[in-house]
Amino acid sequence: MSGPRMDAGAQRLMVWSGPVVVVTFIIGLVPLSHFIPAPRPTASGEEIAALFRDDSTEIRIACALMMVGITFFATWGAGITVWIRRMEAGFPVLTYGSLILLGAGTVYFSSIPLVWALASFRPEIAPDTIRMLNDLAWFLFLFSWPPFGVWAALVGVAILRDHHTPALFPRWLAYLSFWAALLLTPATLMVFFKTGPFAFNGLITLYVPLIVYLAWMVVMTKVVLGAITKREHEQSRDVATVTG
Repeated sequence: MSGPRMDAGAQRLMVWSGPVVVVTFIIGLVPLSHFIPAPRPTASGEEIAALFRDDSTEIRIACALMMVGITFFATWGAGITVWIRRMEAGFPVLTYGSLILLGAGTVYFSSIPLVWALASFRPEIAPDTIRMLNDLAWFLFLFSWPPFGVWAALVGVAILRDHHTPALFPRWLAYLSFWAALLLTPATLMVFFKTGPFAFNGLITLYVPLIVYLAWMVVMTKVVLGAITKREHEQSRDVATVTG
């Protein structure tokens, strides 16, 4: 396969940063902050304020951990975007779109622990203010799905439009990417519901999209690492052919 030589070590480092995002977010959301299971949108201000008062130290540690981990979403995405660029022929519009969406998504993503950290920083303020900050964090988490969903869909489009033979990524990964993007869309309904599966603590709005998107990140990581190894072997074979 022709093309510029690949720095496999640097690419692997970028791609392995994806699991760092997954692990840090799970640790931050579940055992540290206890934000999963998510609090009820109908909970009173005093109930939400008590959560931030009782677990303020753990929440601050969780937010710091998640803030660091979220940074690696950008590096992981960059490791995928270079493969999108290889898939494209001609003007790299999908590549540029990928970079813009990654930047927007990372900003949204990093705002989530920032708001929770602010709520835990002054737990003595009015309970309704704490509740509003908590609502804001969950809206940033779920209602701001478009950059993440559109980027996953864009990855799928790039895979289907790949001009290489054989294709760099399997076609089933494109359909998985579309599916991951589609399952984020019900989060829009959270603005209309405070109870049930479409509330921000609901099965369809929170848990299904969260599990699917994290699983998609893991699968993407595995596939890209495999593509890096394959490309590395091809480069070694090309070098051996030239020198031989």
